[in-house]
Amino acid sequence: EVVGGAGGLHEFMDRDRTRPLITDSGGFQVFSLAHGSVFDELNMKSRKQKPQDDVAKASYKPTKSLLLKLSESGAQFRSYRDGSVVNLTPESSVQAQKALGADIIIPLDELPPYHITPERLKKSVFMTHRWEARSLREHLKDRKGQAMYAVVHGGVDRGLRRMSAEYLGSLPFDGFAIGGSLG
Repeated sequence: EVVGGAGGLHEFMDRDRTRPLITDSGGFQVFSLAHGSVFDELNMKSRKQKPQDDVAKASYKPTKSLLLKLSESGAQFRSYRDGSVVNLTPESSVQAQKALGADIIIPLDELPPYHITPERLKKSVFMTHRWEARSLREHLKDRKGQAMYAVVHGGVDRGLRRMSAEYLGSLPFDGFAIGGSLG
């Protein structure tokens, strides 16, 4: 609201309109709520099992996740500021990015952790595709001169990445980004 009231990101930052701004959906922030930093997750700090290497052991601190629910509807989490419940949906993510006046918008996606089963990774990719399609529908209601880039997922699985790229390439996105290679 503050940024929108100031005329959008370009005005708020006193930035030339010829230099595009890109915003993210909040998907990585949802990952952080559940798993901490990428370093934390790779060193298994977000899991019940304690890390085995000395570097990870030295900074290991179990934490309670602020992420309450990740589902077809989106992500539900507690605010780190006041504990209130926040619902982030594909549609609300797009609406927030549009209100910011971003030139390029990223649809809501799930960034799965590295330590994930192939079955869970596949489910994550398909849910992300459904979220991205919902985000695109919301975006296309009123483009406002803004572009939306799809995010190709599939972790380190080449087959899933190829399938993701082919599916998203069949939709009318304006461009593409490479997403989450952790899971």
